[in-house]
Amino acid sequence: MNTRILFINRNTNLLKLVSNRLGNENVEVKSATTWGQAVKLVQREEFDLIIGDTRGSKEEISGFLEAINGDGKLQTEIVMLGEDYEQLSSPRHDNVHIFERKPFLQEGVFKLLEKVKEKKKTLHAFNQNLLNNQSRYLRFGEFTVDTLTKTVMKGDSEIYLRTKEYLLLITLLKNAGRVLSREELKERAWGENCPSDIKTVEVTISSLRKKIEGKEDRGRFIRTERGEGYRLVP
Repeated sequence: MNTRILFINRNTNLLKLVSNRLGNENVEVKSATTWGQAVKLVQREEFDLIIGDTRGSKEEISGFLEAINGDGKLQTEIVMLGEDYEQLSSPRHDNVHIFERKPFLQEGVFKLLEKVKEKKKTLHAFNQNLLNNQSRYLRFGEFTVDTLTKTVMKGDSEIYLRTKEYLLLITLLKNAGRVLSREELKERAWGENCPSDIKTVEVTISSLRKKIEGKEDRGRFIRTERGEGYRLVP
């Protein structure tokens, strides 16, 4: 199960450098010379990591990021090399990382690659189990979760969830109405790659609530059972 990288840069020599450095890491590297070309590639293929240079048209970069969100590429990690991403006109994407070019290509890419591989392994195992035991679509309230594309819809609008949020939501849905302790949630949602700090569950629950409930409906779906854990009420 190779890790697939899309590298967006006009510099073919830099592409060769990246490909050579990752040659022994079970990595497949594809390239695009423009952000417009990258959009077409992403629409046709799946990538685990996207690396792009922020030098160029801000409109093209913003269009690419909107396409990523629109196509539901929920798990894709994106690296912007160079100029501060905050200066781009596109809305913030949670999976975007900012790096200086030289340090990233020398060391940072390997650290991020390990993170991407672990995430891919966790998602693959989780989704295989889910698809073997559940129907493709899970519904609660006005929300629909497509477990095949890993997208969450509220009516016609997509709700962007990070990997930990998505896995936690699916775990709560599979056990709807049942109280799950923080430890149980951590182990069921994230498996052998779960973080050791139990507070990660609380932080992830908090961010998940903000996205599916908001301030006015806090506690509508995810209930806190004091001293016991959490449960989802469909």
